[in-house]
Amino acid sequence: LRYVNLQNWGRGVWHFAHQKALVDRDGSLQWTIGALGARLAKVNQHVALVGPTLQALRVPVQRGVQYLGLRATPVGAALFLPGPADRWRDRRGVMDSDDPDRAAALRAALAGCQGEGEALSRLAEQACHWLADAPPIDEAVEAMAGRIVHSHGRVAVQGLAAEVNLGYRQALRRFEATVGMQPKELARLRRVRQACLLALARNAPGTADVAASAGFADQPHMSREFTAFFGWPPGLTLAYLRRIEHLGVA
Repeated sequence: LRYVNLQNWGRGVWHFAHQKALVDRDGSLQWTIGALGARLAKVNQHVALVGPTLQALRVPVQRGVQYLGLRATPVGAALFLPGPADRWRDRRGVMDSDDPDRAAALRAALAGCQGEGEALSRLAEQACHWLADAPPIDEAVEAMAGRIVHSHGRVAVQGLAAEVNLGYRQALRRFEATVGMQPKELARLRRVRQACLLALARNAPGTADVAASAGFADQPHMSREFTAFFGWPPGLTLAYLRRIEHLGVA
């Protein structure tokens, strides 16, 4: 973004101003202020860099291989992953190098499992063991994440910070350290998730009513979000989701 502001004041004017801009990661801002003619001009410019880059992460899946996993609440993953949650963002297959002790314990727990049920049970037991040593949950972040989840992403982030008595920037820092992403990103994820559920229920991917019901500005907006998160447009994403058995999803 290039922003040029030229001001021509009279000699009897004392000009004081404070201006602020938020720039997402990988964004650029050329900001030029020309305050001319005033007896005294003092302009404070504040630029805050926020938000990581979003890119679709495609995990390779091999035919005939069984994959197991645990789903956690937005704040739950931080309880059994060591260190700040944003450390694990967009990474896979790194537990061996980043936390070899937990990797070894997980392999030992899953060794010799007979069937999917036993493997899932052991995986859950190991996660509960890690939870026993986890630090306390950040209650303010938990409340913010809960509001985003229950509203399907249709909530103002600044309002959330005020609800938990935190400053906006402080809320962003604590949220990202606990959840691994910014509140607006979680809201985007929840809107995309809601669109997936609505499209599956209505058997109509990419339609305008699905976009509106999920909180998108219009159908092209929804298509861009699907491509950003999945790497596919809504139609291809839904075709893939239909091949999966969804149990207890709401």
